[in-house]
Amino acid sequence: MHTAKPTFLIIGAQKCGTTWLHQHLRKHPDIFMPAEKELEFFSYQDQLANPGFTGYLEHFLEAGESRAVGEATASYFWTSTNSRWSALPDGFQTNIPKTVHQHLGGELKLLVALRNPVKRVVSAYLHYLTMGEITADTDFVQAMTYGGMVDMGFYARHLCNWLEYYPLDQIKVLILESDIQEKPAVTLAAVCRFLAVGEYDFTAEPVLKPVFAGTQRVLNEDGVFIAGDNPGTNRGEVWHQDDRGQYWRQIISADRLQQLNELFLAEVGNLDTMLGTDLVQCWGMAA
Repeated sequence: MHTAKPTFLIIGAQKCGTTWLHQHLRKHPDIFMPAEKELEFFSYQDQLANPGFTGYLEHFLEAGESRAVGEATASYFWTSTNSRWSALPDGFQTNIPKTVHQHLGGELKLLVALRNPVKRVVSAYLHYLTMGEITADTDFVQAMTYGGMVDMGFYARHLCNWLEYYPLDQIKVLILESDIQEKPAVTLAAVCRFLAVGEYDFTAEPVLKPVFAGTQRVLNEDGVFIAGDNPGTNRGEVWHQDDRGQYWRQIISADRLQQLNELFLAEVGNLDTMLGTDLVQCWGMAA
């Protein structure tokens, strides 16, 4: 039996719309993607050893004559940056792009989804809070190193590491706010052209959800808030009450958000230079 191997990868970044992209591309008759997302084969050393590359390819046994074969693992985008925020998990690959190139070759196409890096931090922070992997009492700096929460947002550095092995014309960068949220069908059509597969009417699906909402939050000039009941009066907490009477508890202050904005500003400027974009303006990150 002919064993297919991926012709493209959705490599991240985390909390930027990769699940949306995976779910919709799987519907295309010319594209094969396994139902399981986050295979993480190239992310961890022990995966490379067991199941090994032969075991990895078993995920694609049903690809048949599909014109494009791929998988989606959002951690692939996370490379070593040597920043103070970089704390790769034990056993995590230090050079994922090189390992991907060795196994899948130089013709591979890559899909990258990005979003405002400050809002990506907020989304990741809420995710890990919900999962119980960190708590609201966790020191902010310690929390921000967990799971690449800040480090993943150094998009230009990670992209540079991938560009050592793949040229920019083999990498399609999607922006959550302007591509996935504002024009999902147009964006999916552009992805299909990039992957050299036929047209497909994604709008025929019952619901074309642009993103998954995640934990409800309020983001205003005072910071980031999540829903809460019975605000305390003696715990030093900051609360917001909306027009419907719902109380929201502050989890990230406005000062912290500004610090994150300053941390990422130069990085986004570098990304704009690389891509010929104006994401500093798109993401409202001007100093």
